[in-house]
Amino acid sequence: MTDTTEPSSFLEALDQPERAEEAATAPPAAAPVEPEARPAPRPGDPSLPPRRPRREGADIHRMVVGREIKLSGTISACDQLLVEGTIEADLTDCDDLQIAEMGLFKGCASIGEADIRGRFEGTLIVRNLIVRASAKVTGKIRYAQLQIERGGQISGDVVALEVGDEEI
Repeated sequence: MTDTTEPSSFLEALDQPERAEEAATAPPAAAPVEPEARPAPRPGDPSLPPRRPRREGADIHRMVVGREIKLSGTISACDQLLVEGTIEADLTDCDDLQIAEMGLFKGCASIGEADIRGRFEGTLIVRNLIVRASAKVTGKIRYAQLQIERGGQISGDVVALEVGDEEI
């Protein structure tokens, strides 16, 4: 048997026993569906991900993969991704990727900014790439801007994308 009652309705019913039966049989409230606003395509290198409008405060979609956590799959529509554990995934439609010193990202990522302190292995297409002193980045790397701290490592098929300053 499956219960379609929303958790919040069920918890409210527990606080008010006389409404328990009503909440159990009431259909779930439909959330309003807003059309997703997509920015207009920008001229420039077609391989770079399109710019997304920046969200502020509570509207930020942030995901943290903590230490000793392993995650695999596809991640999308994430404003900020912090990797402290291990991820094997395809990452799309994301603004910021941060890989902590003990973090490992394996897979494909097409993002706005990457700040790497740990390891990245795979395909990376990024507007602004920061490789910290403790970082090791390997694979197929495409970037518009690059900053490497002393001690940071980057290897593989590395290509700077030709993009005008106004595009970055």
